[in-house]
Formats: sequence, structure tokens, C-alpha cells
Amino acid sequence: MKKSLCGVFFFLVLLSAVAQRNQLQEKAIVLKRQIERNHFNPRPVNDSFSSEVFSKILRELDPQQNIFTADDYITLSSFRYKLDDELNGLDWKFTN
Repeated sequence: MKKSLCGVFFFLVLLSAVAQRNQLQEKAIVLKRQIERNHFNPRPVNDSFSSEVFSKILRELDPQQNIFTADDYITLSSFRYKLDDELNGLDWKFTN
């Protein structure tokens, strides 16, 4: 009985995680469409857009550059040109 309950609990947790991930992906797709079509200054969601958003996110999160280490910046920099890929539904690593 315990094994069955553990299995059901694990399945429900996994199902919940997948549902939340799908909601995030759907929101990202809607955001991309809004940027490209309905924004007051529409623009393509491409590598240039990714780089600009990435820089703004880091400036907002660490304005005095005293939170992230040099290694953190190196690790995060691998996402600089991939945010558009995630908004286009190709990869979802940055949000993990």
C-alpha cells in the first residue's frame, strides 16, 4: 500500500511539474507574439533581442556586480543568445 501511495504521489508531483512547465511555455509564446506584433515598437525576437534582454536582466539582478561571481557570469553567458530560442519553443534550459 505504501509503495502504491508513493508511486501515486510521485506521479502527481511529476504531472504538476509538467503542467507548470507547459503553462510557462505557453506564456512565453504569448509574450513573443506580443513583442513581435502588438508592442508599440514591434521587433523581431532574435539573437540581438536575446542579447539585449539578457544584459538588462543581469543589470537588474546585480546592478553593482557584487552578487554573481565571475564563474556565474561565465555560466550564465551561455544563455546570452538563446533566450529567443526559448521564446520560439526550441529549448527551455534558461527557465530551469
